[in-house]
Amino acid sequence: MDASMFDLSTYFEEELLLRLYREKISKKRTKGIDRVSQEVFNTRKNEEISLILSKVLNGSYKFSPFLEELRIRSRDRLPRLISIPTIRDRLVLATLKIALHEYFTESVRKQVASIYINEVNKTLSLNTFTYYIKIDIKSFFDSLSHTRLFTILNSILPETLYLLVKKAILNPTVPKDCLSVEVEKYIPKAGVPQGISISNILAEIYLRDFDILYGMREDIKYFRYVDDILILSNNLDLYSEVLHKLELLFLEPNGNKCSQGNICDGFHYLGFHINNEFISIQEKRVQKFLQRIAGKITWFQKAINNKPIRPNWLANEDTFVASFIDDLNEKITGAINGSRGYGWLFHYKEMNNINQLYRIENVISSFFIRLSYFENKKPKELKSIVRAYYEVKYKGLKSNYISNYNNIDSVDKKRLWLINRGIISEKDDHVDDFINDVFEANRDRNLKSLEKDEKELIGNY
Repeated sequence: MDASMFDLSTYFEEELLLRLYREKISKKRTKGIDRVSQEVFNTRKNEEISLILSKVLNGSYKFSPFLEELRIRSRDRLPRLISIPTIRDRLVLATLKIALHEYFTESVRKQVASIYINEVNKTLSLNTFTYYIKIDIKSFFDSLSHTRLFTILNSILPETLYLLVKKAILNPTVPKDCLSVEVEKYIPKAGVPQGISISNILAEIYLRDFDILYGMREDIKYFRYVDDILILSNNLDLYSEVLHKLELLFLEPNGNKCSQGNICDGFHYLGFHINNEFISIQEKRVQKFLQRIAGKITWFQKAINNKPIRPNWLANEDTFVASFIDDLNEKITGAINGSRGYGWLFHYKEMNNINQLYRIENVISSFFIRLSYFENKKPKELKSIVRAYYEVKYKGLKSNYISNYNNIDSVDKKRLWLINRGIISEKDDHVDDFINDVFEANRDRNLKSLEKDEKELIGNY
Protein backbone atom coordinates (compact mmCIF):
# COMPACT_ATOMS: atom_id res chain seq x y z
CA MET A 1 0.00 0.00 0.00
CA ASP A 2 1.14 3.56 -0.74
CA ALA A 3 1.84 5.19 2.64
CA SER A 4 2.12 8.67 1.09
CA MET A 5 -1.56 8.59 0.06
CA PHE A 6 -2.78 7.29 3.41
CA ASP A 7 -5.64 8.72 5.41
CA LEU A 8 -6.67 7.18 8.76
CA SER A 9 -10.30 7.56 7.73
CA THR A 10 -9.65 4.68 5.30
CA TYR A 11 -10.07 2.42 8.33
CA PHE A 12 -11.61 4.61 10.99
CA GLU A 13 -15.09 5.17 9.67
CA GLU A 14 -18.44 4.69 11.36
CA GLU A 15 -19.79 1.75 9.36
CA LEU A 16 -16.68 -0.38 9.93
CA LEU A 17 -16.55 0.36 13.66
CA LEU A 18 -20.23 -0.50 14.08
CA ARG A 19 -19.69 -3.79 12.25
CA LEU A 20 -16.62 -4.63 14.34
CA TYR A 21 -18.55 -3.88 17.50
CA ARG A 22 -21.48 -6.05 16.42
CA GLU A 23 -19.42 -9.01 15.16
CA LYS A 24 -16.30 -9.04 17.34
CA ILE A 25 -16.95 -7.25 20.59
CA SER A 26 -20.62 -7.02 21.61
CA LYS A 27 -20.87 -10.63 22.86
CA LYS A 28 -17.84 -10.44 25.14
CA ARG A 29 -18.45 -9.74 28.81
CA THR A 30 -14.93 -8.74 29.91
CA LYS A 31 -14.66 -5.26 31.44
CA GLY A 32 -11.64 -2.99 31.17
CA ILE A 33 -10.18 -0.56 33.69
CA ASP A 34 -13.22 1.74 33.35
CA ARG A 35 -15.54 -1.16 34.39
CA VAL A 36 -17.98 -0.24 31.61
CA SER A 37 -20.12 -3.26 30.71
CA GLN A 38 -21.42 -4.25 27.29
CA GLU A 39 -24.93 -3.31 28.37
CA VAL A 40 -23.88 0.23 29.29
CA PHE A 41 -21.62 0.69 26.27
CA ASN A 42 -24.33 -0.54 23.92
CA THR A 43 -26.70 2.22 25.04
CA ARG A 44 -24.18 4.86 23.98
CA LYS A 45 -22.22 3.09 21.26
CA ASN A 46 -22.97 5.74 18.64
CA GLU A 47 -21.60 8.50 20.87
CA GLU A 48 -18.56 6.37 21.75
CA ILE A 49 -17.81 5.67 18.10
CA SER A 50 -18.13 9.36 17.24
CA LEU A 51 -15.65 10.12 20.01
CA ILE A 52 -13.23 7.47 18.71
CA LEU A 53 -13.39 8.85 15.18
CA SER A 54 -12.91 12.43 16.31
CA LYS A 55 -9.89 11.72 18.52
CA VAL A 56 -8.21 9.19 16.20
CA LEU A 57 -8.50 11.44 13.17
CA ASN A 58 -7.15 14.52 14.96
CA GLY A 59 -4.31 12.53 16.54
CA SER A 60 -5.38 12.97 20.17
CA TYR A 61 -6.65 9.46 20.91
CA LYS A 62 -5.23 7.94 24.10
CA PHE A 63 -5.70 4.37 25.27
CA SER A 64 -6.88 3.81 28.81
CA PRO A 65 -4.42 1.68 30.80
CA PHE A 66 -5.02 -2.00 30.13
CA LEU A 67 -6.35 -3.94 33.11
CA GLU A 68 -4.05 -6.66 34.43
CA GLU A 69 -5.36 -10.22 34.58
CA LEU A 70 -3.12 -13.03 35.81
CA ARG A 71 -3.92 -16.44 34.36
CA ILE A 72 -2.55 -19.45 36.18
CA ARG A 73 -0.91 -22.07 33.95
CA SER A 74 0.48 -24.71 36.31
CA ARG A 75 1.93 -24.87 39.80
CA ASP A 76 5.53 -24.70 38.56
CA ARG A 77 5.06 -21.79 36.14
CA LEU A 78 4.52 -18.08 36.69
CA PRO A 79 1.03 -16.81 35.78
CA ARG A 80 0.60 -15.28 32.33
CA LEU A 81 -0.05 -11.53 32.36
CA ILE A 82 -3.03 -10.71 30.14
CA SER A 83 -3.94 -7.14 29.18
CA ILE A 84 -7.66 -6.31 29.15
CA PRO A 85 -8.61 -3.18 27.14
CA THR A 86 -11.75 -1.12 27.63
CA ILE A 87 -14.52 -1.71 25.10
CA ARG A 88 -13.69 1.57 23.39
CA ASP A 89 -10.03 0.59 23.09
CA ARG A 90 -10.98 -2.85 21.81
CA LEU A 91 -12.75 -1.18 18.90
CA VAL A 92 -9.65 0.85 18.07
CA LEU A 93 -7.38 -2.21 18.38
CA ALA A 94 -9.68 -4.32 16.18
CA THR A 95 -9.44 -1.63 13.51
CA LEU A 96 -5.65 -1.47 13.85
CA LYS A 97 -5.52 -5.23 13.40
CA ILE A 98 -7.24 -4.91 10.01
CA ALA A 99 -4.76 -2.24 8.94
CA LEU A 100 -1.72 -4.23 10.10
CA HIS A 101 -2.96 -7.31 8.25
CA GLU A 102 -3.18 -5.28 5.04
CA TYR A 103 0.25 -3.68 5.39
CA PHE A 104 1.96 -6.91 6.48
CA THR A 105 0.03 -9.54 4.55
CA GLU A 106 3.01 -11.92 4.50
CA SER A 107 3.06 -11.94 8.32
CA VAL A 108 -0.57 -12.95 8.81
CA ARG A 109 -0.69 -16.45 10.26
CA LYS A 110 -3.12 -18.24 7.98
CA GLN A 111 -2.87 -21.73 9.41
CA VAL A 112 -3.94 -23.41 12.61
CA ALA A 113 -1.47 -25.62 14.46
CA SER A 114 -2.88 -28.86 13.02
CA ILE A 115 -1.97 -27.71 9.49
CA TYR A 116 1.67 -27.36 10.56
CA ILE A 117 1.58 -30.94 11.85
CA ASN A 118 0.13 -32.07 8.52
CA GLU A 119 3.06 -30.41 6.73
CA VAL A 120 5.54 -32.00 9.15
CA ASN A 121 3.98 -35.40 8.44
CA LYS A 122 4.23 -34.88 4.67
CA THR A 123 7.88 -33.88 4.99
CA LEU A 124 8.75 -36.88 7.16
CA SER A 125 7.08 -39.25 4.69
CA LEU A 126 9.69 -38.23 2.09
CA ASN A 127 12.53 -39.53 4.32
CA THR A 128 14.66 -36.55 3.25
CA PHE A 129 15.95 -35.53 6.66
CA THR A 130 17.65 -37.36 9.52
CA TYR A 131 17.65 -34.84 12.36
CA TYR A 132 15.31 -32.45 14.08
CA ILE A 133 16.04 -29.21 15.92
CA LYS A 134 13.33 -27.89 18.25
CA ILE A 135 13.59 -24.47 19.89
CA ASP A 136 11.11 -22.80 22.21
CA ILE A 137 11.48 -19.03 22.58
CA LYS A 138 11.39 -17.99 26.22
CA SER A 139 8.81 -15.32 27.18
CA PHE A 140 8.34 -14.55 23.49
CA PHE A 141 5.72 -11.78 23.61
CA ASP A 142 7.38 -10.11 26.60
CA SER A 143 10.86 -10.11 25.02
CA LEU A 144 10.28 -8.32 21.72
CA SER A 145 12.65 -5.36 21.40
CA HIS A 146 10.74 -2.10 21.02
CA THR A 147 13.61 -0.54 19.08
CA ARG A 148 13.56 -3.30 16.47
CA LEU A 149 9.76 -3.56 16.30
CA PHE A 150 9.29 0.20 15.97
CA THR A 151 11.94 0.34 13.22
CA ILE A 152 10.08 -2.30 11.20
CA LEU A 153 6.68 -0.69 11.72
CA ASN A 154 7.93 2.82 10.97
CA SER A 155 9.53 1.66 7.71
CA ILE A 156 6.21 0.37 6.35
CA LEU A 157 3.31 2.13 8.03
CA PRO A 158 2.13 5.70 7.36
CA GLU A 159 3.16 7.96 10.24
CA THR A 160 -0.32 8.51 11.70
CA LEU A 161 -1.03 4.77 11.71
CA TYR A 162 2.42 3.96 13.10
CA LEU A 163 2.03 6.41 15.98
CA LEU A 164 -1.33 4.93 16.98
CA VAL A 165 0.07 1.38 16.94
CA LYS A 166 3.06 2.57 18.96
CA LYS A 167 0.72 4.07 21.57
CA ALA A 168 -0.97 0.67 21.95
CA ILE A 169 2.37 -1.13 22.38
CA LEU A 170 3.60 1.34 25.01
CA ASN A 171 0.30 1.45 26.87
CA PRO A 172 0.74 0.29 30.48
CA THR A 173 -1.02 -2.75 31.93
CA VAL A 174 -1.95 -2.00 35.53
CA PRO A 175 -3.43 -3.90 38.50
CA LYS A 176 -7.06 -3.23 39.40
CA ASP A 177 -6.42 -0.83 42.28
CA CYS A 178 -3.57 1.09 40.66
CA LEU A 179 -3.47 4.80 41.52
CA SER A 180 -3.18 7.29 38.65
CA VAL A 181 0.17 8.53 39.99
CA GLU A 182 1.54 4.98 39.73
CA VAL A 183 0.53 4.28 36.12
CA GLU A 184 3.77 5.53 34.60
CA LYS A 185 5.88 2.86 36.29
CA TYR A 186 3.94 0.18 34.39
CA ILE A 187 4.89 1.50 30.93
CA PRO A 188 6.60 -1.51 29.29
CA LYS A 189 10.23 -1.31 28.19
CA ALA A 190 9.97 -4.36 25.92
CA GLY A 191 7.37 -6.74 24.55
CA VAL A 192 3.80 -6.42 23.36
CA PRO A 193 0.72 -6.70 25.60
CA GLN A 194 -0.72 -10.22 25.54
CA GLY A 195 -4.46 -10.49 25.10
CA ILE A 196 -5.04 -7.51 22.82
CA SER A 197 -6.10 -8.16 19.23
CA ILE A 198 -2.87 -6.93 17.60
CA SER A 199 -0.48 -9.00 19.76
CA ASN A 200 -0.17 -11.94 17.36
CA ILE A 201 0.36 -9.93 14.19
CA LEU A 202 3.00 -7.76 15.92
CA ALA A 203 4.88 -10.87 17.06
CA GLU A 204 4.74 -12.29 13.53
CA ILE A 205 6.01 -9.00 12.07
CA TYR A 206 8.92 -9.05 14.51
CA LEU A 207 10.18 -12.41 13.19
CA ARG A 208 9.35 -11.93 9.51
CA ASP A 209 12.99 -11.59 8.35
CA PHE A 210 13.99 -14.60 10.47
CA ASP A 211 11.16 -16.63 8.90
CA ILE A 212 12.20 -15.62 5.40
CA LEU A 213 15.85 -16.47 6.08
CA TYR A 214 15.18 -20.04 7.14
CA GLY A 215 11.97 -20.60 5.21
CA MET A 216 13.76 -20.09 1.87
CA ARG A 217 16.61 -22.52 2.56
CA GLU A 218 16.39 -25.67 0.44
CA ASP A 219 18.66 -27.80 2.64
CA ILE A 220 16.23 -27.74 5.57
CA LYS A 221 12.50 -27.64 6.30
CA TYR A 222 11.55 -24.82 8.67
CA PHE A 223 8.38 -24.51 10.75
CA ARG A 224 7.41 -21.90 13.32
CA TYR A 225 4.16 -21.65 15.23
CA VAL A 226 4.26 -18.60 17.53
CA ASP A 227 7.24 -19.34 19.81
CA ASP A 228 7.80 -22.98 18.77
CA ILE A 229 10.43 -23.53 16.07
CA LEU A 230 11.03 -26.88 14.38
CA ILE A 231 13.74 -27.49 11.79
CA LEU A 232 14.20 -30.78 9.94
CA SER A 233 17.75 -31.09 8.68
CA ASN A 234 20.70 -33.32 7.92
CA ASN A 235 23.04 -31.12 9.94
CA LEU A 236 22.83 -30.64 13.71
CA ASP A 237 25.44 -27.87 13.57
CA LEU A 238 22.59 -25.58 12.50
CA TYR A 239 21.36 -25.53 16.12
CA SER A 240 24.00 -23.08 17.36
CA GLU A 241 23.53 -20.87 14.29
CA VAL A 242 19.80 -20.52 14.92
CA LEU A 243 20.37 -19.72 18.59
CA HIS A 244 22.84 -17.00 17.58
CA LYS A 245 20.35 -15.47 15.12
CA LEU A 246 17.70 -15.40 17.85
CA GLU A 247 20.17 -13.79 20.24
CA LEU A 248 20.69 -10.98 17.72
CA LEU A 249 16.92 -10.45 17.89
CA PHE A 250 17.10 -10.19 21.70
CA LEU A 251 15.30 -13.53 22.03
CA GLU A 252 16.36 -16.28 24.41
CA PRO A 253 15.70 -20.02 24.08
CA ASN A 254 13.79 -21.83 26.80
CA GLY A 255 16.39 -24.47 27.59
CA ASN A 256 13.97 -26.95 29.16
CA LYS A 257 11.90 -27.07 25.98
CA CYS A 258 14.70 -27.12 23.39
CA SER A 259 16.05 -30.35 21.95
CA GLN A 260 17.84 -31.85 18.97
CA GLY A 261 18.41 -35.38 17.80
CA ASN A 262 17.53 -38.17 15.42
CA ILE A 263 13.99 -38.11 14.05
CA CYS A 264 13.77 -41.88 14.63
CA ASP A 265 14.00 -41.26 18.38
CA GLY A 266 10.92 -39.04 18.27
CA PHE A 267 10.22 -35.53 19.51
CA HIS A 268 7.40 -33.37 20.85
CA TYR A 269 5.90 -30.51 18.82
CA LEU A 270 2.68 -28.54 19.36
CA GLY A 271 1.31 -31.13 21.77
CA PHE A 272 2.12 -34.10 19.52
CA HIS A 273 4.75 -36.84 19.81
CA ILE A 274 6.26 -37.39 16.36
CA ASN A 275 8.56 -40.06 14.98
CA ASN A 276 9.06 -41.83 11.66
CA GLU A 277 6.24 -44.26 12.41
CA PHE A 278 3.43 -42.35 14.12
CA ILE A 279 2.08 -38.95 15.04
CA SER A 280 0.58 -39.41 18.50
CA ILE A 281 -0.99 -37.16 21.10
CA GLN A 282 1.62 -36.25 23.68
CA GLU A 283 1.03 -38.55 26.65
CA LYS A 284 0.69 -35.82 29.26
CA ARG A 285 -2.12 -34.29 27.14
CA VAL A 286 -3.90 -37.65 27.12
CA GLN A 287 -3.67 -37.87 30.90
CA LYS A 288 -5.08 -34.35 31.33
CA PHE A 289 -8.00 -35.20 29.06
CA LEU A 290 -8.76 -38.42 30.95
CA GLN A 291 -8.59 -36.56 34.26
CA ARG A 292 -11.30 -34.19 33.02
CA ILE A 293 -13.52 -37.07 31.96
CA ALA A 294 -12.92 -38.85 35.27
CA GLY A 295 -13.80 -35.66 37.14
CA LYS A 296 -17.16 -35.40 35.40
CA ILE A 297 -17.98 -39.03 36.14
CA THR A 298 -17.00 -38.60 39.80
CA TRP A 299 -19.31 -35.57 40.02
CA PHE A 300 -22.17 -37.59 38.52
CA GLN A 301 -21.56 -40.42 40.97
CA LYS A 302 -21.86 -38.00 43.90
CA ALA A 303 -24.83 -36.05 42.55
CA ILE A 304 -27.08 -38.80 41.21
CA ASN A 305 -28.11 -39.81 44.73
CA ASN A 306 -27.72 -36.38 46.30
CA LYS A 307 -30.24 -34.01 44.74
CA PRO A 308 -29.39 -31.00 46.99
CA ILE A 309 -25.91 -30.62 45.47
CA ARG A 310 -27.27 -30.48 41.92
CA PRO A 311 -28.23 -27.18 40.26
CA ASN A 312 -31.96 -26.41 40.55
CA TRP A 313 -32.56 -26.93 36.84
CA LEU A 314 -31.16 -30.47 37.11
CA ALA A 315 -33.34 -31.56 40.04
CA ASN A 316 -35.24 -34.00 37.82
CA GLU A 317 -33.26 -37.24 37.60
CA ASP A 318 -33.94 -37.95 33.91
CA THR A 319 -32.93 -34.40 32.98
CA PHE A 320 -29.78 -34.66 35.10
CA VAL A 321 -28.74 -37.94 33.44
CA ALA A 322 -29.47 -36.65 29.92
CA SER A 323 -27.52 -33.46 30.63
CA PHE A 324 -24.58 -35.48 31.98
CA ILE A 325 -24.44 -37.64 28.83
CA ASP A 326 -24.73 -34.61 26.53
CA ASP A 327 -22.00 -32.76 28.40
CA LEU A 328 -19.69 -35.79 28.40
CA ASN A 329 -20.27 -36.38 24.68
CA GLU A 330 -19.40 -32.78 23.92
CA LYS A 331 -16.16 -33.09 25.91
CA ILE A 332 -15.28 -36.23 23.93
CA THR A 333 -16.24 -35.13 20.41
CA GLY A 334 -16.06 -31.36 20.62
CA ALA A 335 -18.68 -29.15 18.99
CA ILE A 336 -19.32 -27.08 15.88
CA ASN A 337 -20.54 -23.50 15.79
CA GLY A 338 -20.36 -21.00 12.96
CA SER A 339 -17.41 -21.88 10.75
CA ARG A 340 -15.16 -23.53 13.32
CA GLY A 341 -14.82 -26.62 15.46
CA TYR A 342 -14.24 -26.54 19.20
CA GLY A 343 -12.53 -29.13 21.36
CA TRP A 344 -9.27 -31.03 21.48
CA LEU A 345 -10.01 -33.45 18.58
CA PHE A 346 -10.11 -30.56 16.12
CA HIS A 347 -6.52 -29.82 17.10
CA TYR A 348 -5.35 -33.44 17.21
CA LYS A 349 -7.03 -34.59 14.00
CA GLU A 350 -3.61 -34.94 12.32
CA MET A 351 -2.56 -37.70 14.71
CA ASN A 352 -2.47 -41.17 13.10
CA ASN A 353 -1.84 -43.49 16.04
CA ILE A 354 -5.29 -45.09 16.14
CA ASN A 355 -4.24 -47.59 18.81
CA GLN A 356 -3.78 -44.64 21.15
CA LEU A 357 -7.39 -43.57 20.56
CA TYR A 358 -8.66 -47.10 21.25
CA ARG A 359 -6.69 -47.07 24.50
CA ILE A 360 -8.29 -43.75 25.49
CA GLU A 361 -11.73 -45.16 24.66
CA ASN A 362 -11.09 -48.26 26.77
CA VAL A 363 -10.00 -46.13 29.72
CA ILE A 364 -13.18 -44.03 29.46
CA SER A 365 -15.26 -47.22 29.36
CA SER A 366 -13.48 -48.48 32.48
CA PHE A 367 -14.58 -45.37 34.40
CA PHE A 368 -18.17 -46.64 34.25
CA ILE A 369 -17.37 -49.93 35.97
CA ARG A 370 -17.94 -48.24 39.33
CA LEU A 371 -21.23 -46.62 38.26
CA SER A 372 -24.12 -48.85 39.27
CA TYR A 373 -26.61 -46.39 37.76
CA PHE A 374 -25.40 -47.45 34.28
CA GLU A 375 -25.19 -51.11 35.32
CA ASN A 376 -21.40 -50.80 35.61
CA LYS A 377 -20.87 -50.37 31.89
CA LYS A 378 -20.57 -47.56 29.39
CA PRO A 379 -24.01 -46.18 28.44
CA LYS A 380 -25.01 -46.84 24.85
CA GLU A 381 -25.62 -43.10 24.33
CA LEU A 382 -21.97 -42.29 24.99
CA LYS A 383 -20.14 -41.37 21.81
CA SER A 384 -16.96 -43.02 20.56
CA ILE A 385 -13.76 -40.99 20.49
CA VAL A 386 -12.48 -43.21 17.65
CA ARG A 387 -15.50 -42.51 15.46
CA ALA A 388 -15.40 -38.82 16.43
CA TYR A 389 -11.77 -38.66 15.29
CA TYR A 390 -12.65 -40.04 11.83
CA GLU A 391 -15.65 -37.69 11.60
CA VAL A 392 -13.51 -34.65 12.46
CA LYS A 393 -10.68 -35.71 10.16
CA TYR A 394 -12.69 -36.60 7.06
CA LYS A 395 -16.01 -34.77 7.40
CA GLY A 396 -14.99 -31.83 9.56
CA LEU A 397 -17.74 -29.25 9.94
CA LYS A 398 -20.10 -31.39 7.82
CA SER A 399 -20.21 -34.18 10.39
CA ASN A 400 -23.61 -35.18 11.76
CA TYR A 401 -21.97 -37.04 14.65
CA ILE A 402 -20.42 -34.00 16.30
CA SER A 403 -22.65 -31.67 18.33
CA ASN A 404 -23.51 -28.85 15.90
CA TYR A 405 -25.07 -25.66 17.23
CA ASN A 406 -25.63 -24.44 13.67
CA ASN A 407 -28.46 -26.97 13.39
CA ILE A 408 -30.35 -25.36 16.27
CA ASP A 409 -31.48 -22.59 13.98
CA SER A 410 -35.05 -21.78 14.99
CA VAL A 411 -36.77 -20.58 18.15
CA ASP A 412 -38.66 -23.89 18.45
CA LYS A 413 -35.43 -25.89 18.26
CA LYS A 414 -33.77 -23.62 20.81
CA ARG A 415 -36.76 -23.92 23.15
CA LEU A 416 -36.64 -27.74 22.90
CA TRP A 417 -32.88 -27.73 23.52
CA LEU A 418 -33.38 -25.63 26.67
CA ILE A 419 -36.27 -27.79 27.90
CA ASN A 420 -34.30 -31.02 27.43
CA ARG A 421 -31.53 -29.61 29.62
CA GLY A 422 -33.90 -28.42 32.33
CA ILE A 423 -32.96 -24.78 31.77
CA ILE A 424 -36.57 -23.78 31.15
CA SER A 425 -39.82 -25.60 31.83
CA GLU A 426 -42.08 -26.97 29.14
CA LYS A 427 -44.89 -25.07 30.87
CA ASP A 428 -43.12 -21.71 30.61
CA ASP A 429 -44.41 -19.30 27.98
CA HIS A 430 -41.32 -17.27 27.11
CA VAL A 431 -41.11 -14.72 24.30
CA ASP A 432 -38.79 -15.44 21.38
CA ASP A 433 -36.16 -12.89 22.41
CA PHE A 434 -35.85 -14.52 25.82
CA ILE A 435 -35.40 -17.97 24.24
CA ASN A 436 -32.75 -16.65 21.85
CA ASP A 437 -30.83 -14.89 24.63
CA VAL A 438 -30.89 -17.84 27.04
CA PHE A 439 -29.89 -20.29 24.31
CA GLU A 440 -27.00 -18.10 23.18
CA ALA A 441 -25.79 -17.66 26.77
CA ASN A 442 -25.79 -21.42 27.40
CA ARG A 443 -24.27 -22.24 24.02
CA ASP A 444 -21.52 -19.67 24.54
CA ARG A 445 -20.82 -21.02 28.03
CA ASN A 446 -20.43 -24.55 26.62
CA LEU A 447 -18.15 -23.35 23.83
CA LYS A 448 -16.10 -21.30 26.27
CA SER A 449 -15.63 -24.45 28.35
CA LEU A 450 -14.38 -26.31 25.26
CA GLU A 451 -12.06 -23.40 24.44
CA LYS A 452 -10.71 -23.57 27.98
CA ASP A 453 -10.08 -27.30 27.48
CA GLU A 454 -8.25 -26.53 24.24
CA LYS A 455 -5.98 -24.01 25.94
CA GLU A 456 -5.26 -26.23 28.94
CA LEU A 457 -5.01 -29.56 27.09
CA ILE A 458 -3.22 -28.22 24.02
CA GLY A 459 -1.62 -24.90 24.97
CA ASN A 460 1.78 -24.37 26.58
CA TYR A 461 3.36 -27.02 24.42
